[in-house]
Amino acid sequence: MASQRLLDSPPAARPSSRRLSTKSPVTPLLGLLFVGLWAFPFLYMWLSTFKTPIDNISMPPKFVFEPTTDNFATVFGNPDVLRFLRSSLIVASLSTAVALLLAFPAAYGLVRFRRFYRTERVAYLFLLLQLLPIISLVIPYFAIGQRLGIRDTHLILIITYTYWNVAWGIWLIRGFIEAVPAELDEAALVDGCSRPQAMWKVVIHVSAKGLVAAAILIFI
Repeated sequence: MASQRLLDSPPAARPSSRRLSTKSPVTPLLGLLFVGLWAFPFLYMWLSTFKTPIDNISMPPKFVFEPTTDNFATVFGNPDVLRFLRSSLIVASLSTAVALLLAFPAAYGLVRFRRFYRTERVAYLFLLLQLLPIISLVIPYFAIGQRLGIRDTHLILIITYTYWNVAWGIWLIRGFIEAVPAELDEAALVDGCSRPQAMWKVVIHVSAKGLVAAAILIFI
């Protein structure tokens, strides 16, 4: 009888889900809102290139104005622009290359040796370095460059950016190395490779796409 009552009783009402359905018309509107908020600063900067200096500093900001290309003519008409671009390319390329060379072995060690050492704490230490305001390093690096005689050179800029990019690169590359199965390293060790050889001959090839992505983000 008890079982019959259970069968005859109406099913319990399911709790209504309050999640926003993907078919709801509100979903694309929220998506457009978030995209607009994200893209607005970039759109405003792009529009500023077509404004006169007076329009750029006017308050409230002008969104309806007469566009001009005088700013582009001023910039590209300067004979020193190519020299500035060449210097930026040299510093960015070399600092990115050195940062990747230092960050990849460090990220590999943090991922593969976490069972033996407390590498997670060390990884978070690198993340904390990103919280340091970069402007606070200007005076120390200026003093270092002054003492070493490398002030106003590409070298001091490469050292500065490399220091900042290594910590960022470790966190980027660390995620890509975690996606590489550890069995590949073990197979390379069985075949006679040392740990550095397994890193440079196996892991780096498997995670090459991640390294390219990290290089682009570091370069930017």
